[in-house]
Amino acid sequence: MKKTKNLYYLCLSLMITSSPLIADEEKIDFDLEVIVQTDDNLNLAANDTYAIDDNSAIASAGLSLSENLNRHSIINYFSKFEYQQFNEYENLNNATATFGVKFRHKAKLGFTDPTLILSFDGKLIDSKTDIRDSTQYNFGIAFSRRHTTTLSSRFGLNTNIRESKSRSFDTKDIRFFANADLALSNASTLYSTYSFIDGDSVASLQQNNALGVISLAEEIDIDLAYGNNYFSYRIPTTTNVLTLGFNHSIARKQSLDLSILAVHSDAGSNIDYQRIIANLSYMARF
Repeated sequence: MKKTKNLYYLCLSLMITSSPLIADEEKIDFDLEVIVQTDDNLNLAANDTYAIDDNSAIASAGLSLSENLNRHSIINYFSKFEYQQFNEYENLNNATATFGVKFRHKAKLGFTDPTLILSFDGKLIDSKTDIRDSTQYNFGIAFSRRHTTTLSSRFGLNTNIRESKSRSFDTKDIRFFANADLALSNASTLYSTYSFIDGDSVASLQQNNALGVISLAEEIDIDLAYGNNYFSYRIPTTTNVLTLGFNHSIARKQSLDLSILAVHSDAGSNIDYQRIIANLSYMARF
């Protein structure tokens, strides 16, 4: 948490920088989102017998300001505040504040010409279980393109750095992703995203069930989020994530979204983790 103060000043400077300069070249949006989520392996157990599942609700509010720099470039400043409440494992409840900036540039203005996207965001995460309190940074580069009037795609790289109160939750990773959106109608879109992540994963197990992973763990700490005799451990993994989703507009600036994520992480030595995450969300923009 050493860099929390530095992140605070960076976020403050971003919000000051985003103050209105040329009103007719700027756009301000206010976003609300409510998500109901289910996860069948919250603790990332390698054995299904020890996997913990739970449902949660996430409510978020965000503010973004977009400014046209010229005919080819747009810069967007954004902030978001969210709270996640778990149904059974309340010690996992957390609040997150996100601040960031995104730059888009389109060298040629043709319909199918690609757009370059550069992004940075920082997150302050306050969890009911103190060892999960974190400061997180994300840097990204991506390219998006419209192929037809109904098909678009995006691919890119992200690097994530998380610094926490417990070293077992200090993580770094690099993520490659590729996404495709298919418009089925003016109101409905089918989408899919594949992600490959090389970096750290954090799992939690009861002490008597984790003898096989202790030798592979980089950091270990007591974890009371799931009850007594649990500890968390950080382990290097390669992870594949496949997301399938469907978005349907129910009004001009309101939509419902359903997505399912299949996650597989490989830690080597015949240790792997699998989980399924499902999300149903309502989104509105004002």
